[in-house]
Amino acid sequence: MFLIPSSGYRTYLVTVSSHLTAGNKEILCALIKTPTEPASLTITLDVDSSSTKIGQLSFKTEIYLPCFKCLLVLQVPIVSSTTVASISVKIQGKMDSLYQETKVLIEPPAFVHIVQTEKPIYKPGQTVQFRIVSMDTNFIPVNRMVRFYIHVLKQDPNSNRIAQWMDKSIDGGILDLSHSTIPEAAQGIYVITAETDKGETVSHNFEIKEYVLPKFEVTVNLPTVITILDDEVTLKICGKYTYGKPVLGSVRAEFCRRSNQFSWLPSPKQKDICKTFELSTDKSGCATQNVALAGFAINTYKYFDSFEVTAELEEFGTGMLWHTWVFASFTTQIRTVSFEDLPSSYKPGLPLEGKVIITLAKYATATFSPEGSTTVTVTSVGGLNKRFTVNKDNRLLYQEEKLTQIPGEYTIKAEGQSCVLAQVQTSRNQSQSWKSMCSENVLLMFTLFVEVKVLLGLIPTDQLFLFGLTTCVLFRVDVEEGYINIYLDGLKKGQKETFNVILEEDQQVGNLKPAVVKVYDYYQTSDEAVTDYTSPCNK
Repeated sequence: MFLIPSSGYRTYLVTVSSHLTAGNKEILCALIKTPTEPASLTITLDVDSSSTKIGQLSFKTEIYLPCFKCLLVLQVPIVSSTTVASISVKIQGKMDSLYQETKVLIEPPAFVHIVQTEKPIYKPGQTVQFRIVSMDTNFIPVNRMVRFYIHVLKQDPNSNRIAQWMDKSIDGGILDLSHSTIPEAAQGIYVITAETDKGETVSHNFEIKEYVLPKFEVTVNLPTVITILDDEVTLKICGKYTYGKPVLGSVRAEFCRRSNQFSWLPSPKQKDICKTFELSTDKSGCATQNVALAGFAINTYKYFDSFEVTAELEEFGTGMLWHTWVFASFTTQIRTVSFEDLPSSYKPGLPLEGKVIITLAKYATATFSPEGSTTVTVTSVGGLNKRFTVNKDNRLLYQEEKLTQIPGEYTIKAEGQSCVLAQVQTSRNQSQSWKSMCSENVLLMFTLFVEVKVLLGLIPTDQLFLFGLTTCVLFRVDVEEGYINIYLDGLKKGQKETFNVILEEDQQVGNLKPAVVKVYDYYQTSDEAVTDYTSPCNK
């Protein structure tokens, strides 16, 4: 950018990018403010020893324009490497002349070349299918002439080529090729190298390896979290063929807790605590072992807070081995309390709304897992049979059922794969309890919540839109997208309040269904009243 002040009231401004891409068209902007005489503007680009005149313009002042401005298109010259160029601006008038020069950087255009094989590993004798994709930074395909070479990475330190393709043309940005390996091909890492006619180089590795697909897999079932209160854990190792049948064989499992040597402690490193079990799979393909935790120093800090299980399964009859390993974390925190959906700020006097989640460390995975559901059934000898379902969609939803047979005997049964919390809460009727305890009248106060669904096309007015309510009753108003939430506090029993909510039409929308208005007790949401309203503008 040039900013050239001059005498009087004239200012000359020319803007251009400091980084230019070779071959592209760049825009220059020139602004001459309050010219006082006819003059000419000349902008020149100097690259190495060559000079290119970008533009030469003349402007007059007979019409007394407050400023003169224009846009110029600069065709950036082609360069093979990063080049520093100069752009000069000269303004020549009869009485005055100005000259300014600045440096810009011209970079060659960037292109992306990718070489990819159809898979990472091939057997000796298989055909290697590969392709090259060439494009610019805007993902527009480019055409290139390419040479390809294949050589072995490690076995041949001289990088002798085992195959090559000369002067292949990339049309439309993609070129497919193949190479057939011999059955005696050396196993190892191979490199495909591509060189373009512009001197660009890209490479890709693939491996030739003699391998056999596994016949079966081994899984270890272990609790993901082990707590300090656990006396033992159940270890279950299962083998299954790729077609689903169980594997019969012998299992060798090692259950360990590794020592942790702290650098600031001079004491010698403790030995790892390990137990080894020799087991056999049953007809289901599984072997089960209960592991006592008493000997694993669970009260000592000199070990990692995790357990490691290594399992090896040997198939009967063939001797084929397959092994795997898993980890389980160890914790001394039995319960965890977390807060969700809390506001970023709090103002005294306003209710603080959010979610408090209490989880047991042992069941943390099940609590926060998106999978699984649980059904809770509440029954009584009097005939009550209520079912609650808890799943990923309603795990934080409070569900309740009033128990009418008090006193009574109830049974709670939970079935499923997730965590639920069931509790029984007893409460008194306020009016009856206070009347029985007091010899004089008691003033009962209530907090109500009014939720108004705003019809489509209507919006609240900018002014105060509640009329008829005193500040003692109106506690809080929240305007959210599509809803108006009104909190009423300090209402007396039997008290009636009438107020207006003023809405105005923002957009004309026809054939609207009525919008719902809900009123319910803030602390007992099951006590609610529902009505609806329509817009007179919709008639």
